[in-house]
Amino acid sequence: MEILLVEDNPGDVRLVGELLTEAGAEEFDLTHVERLGEAVQRLREDHFDVVLLDLSLPDSNGLDTVVRLQAAAPHVPIVVLTGLDDDLVGLQAVRGGVEDFLIKGEWDANRLARSIRYAIGRRNAAQALARSETLLALADFASGTAHQLNNLFMVISGHLWLLLQNHGSAEIKRSLRIVLEATARGAEIVRRLQAFTRAGPLSEATRVDLNEVVQHTLELTRPRWQDEPSVRGVRIDAVLELGRIPPVLGDSFTLHEVVMNLVFNAVDALPDGGRLTIKTWASEHWVHCSVADTGVGMPEHVQRRAVEPCFTTKGPNATGLGLSIAHGILKRHRGDLVFESTEGRGTMVTMSLPLRSPGGERP
Repeated sequence: MEILLVEDNPGDVRLVGELLTEAGAEEFDLTHVERLGEAVQRLREDHFDVVLLDLSLPDSNGLDTVVRLQAAAPHVPIVVLTGLDDDLVGLQAVRGGVEDFLIKGEWDANRLARSIRYAIGRRNAAQALARSETLLALADFASGTAHQLNNLFMVISGHLWLLLQNHGSAEIKRSLRIVLEATARGAEIVRRLQAFTRAGPLSEATRVDLNEVVQHTLELTRPRWQDEPSVRGVRIDAVLELGRIPPVLGDSFTLHEVVMNLVFNAVDALPDGGRLTIKTWASEHWVHCSVADTGVGMPEHVQRRAVEPCFTTKGPNATGLGLSIAHGILKRHRGDLVFESTEGRGTMVTMSLPLRSPGGERP
């Protein structure tokens, strides 16, 4: 458990270290800084499970210290440390969003450890509730906008068909067919978004060749990994390593969406070019597909939140839904999604699908 102690009093620092050692040295890993500015910097660079925060620091004092730390790290739980005459401030801090407060001089090892665990548990519960509310909001959004979006897709499809019928160039026709197929998939995504938020089991399953899914998806996404980077003078090499795999029982359309999202994420991680490798293989009870890149990689705290709805590191124009949708699809297939990433070296995301269907049937 990674703990960041923000405290400028050497005696209190020593006491916290001793109490955590008494409570369980192997469970707690303590990092200490003396100033709020240092704490903010460490939170940007490293992952911490909880912050122990003194409110009287050389560069910050009182509840403003809490506000500034929350702004810098809104997802990290905070336990405020107060003096004997500051218990009212501690209560005000809790009302302001911190998880707990401790009065210096009135704690022991068990109470400190219990407060840390409580703070982490409370924040995890709050985040789980927020995710549930996000999914409900997404369901409402999908229900309210599906009709309008499908009307737009129908207009686009109609004009694409006209262009396809009246244009003689084989290369342009190929591009139009890809756009038309993407439009059809967009309309289907709108219809299925609501089903994703409910995260129910698969209603129908058919035999799916995952190698065919991968090959088709790679061709469909060629503009993203080949054409667009080429315009910027960047080269991305796509490598297929397809093993001999049995079919799985599932939904071909949504499995296409999973692979497509993984490819798009890999391309986004290669702003200066590199290699994109898609590999398939089978184990005793599973079929696997990995999408790997040689890009920027993800820090550990980003990997932990990668499948949260609406979580993104790509800026305000990104939705943060791609990996959460992929994760939801695989859960309905009774499958799994695993991340392996090293900053500066790249990321590999592996999807695994069972050889038995959700009902126990083999394909």
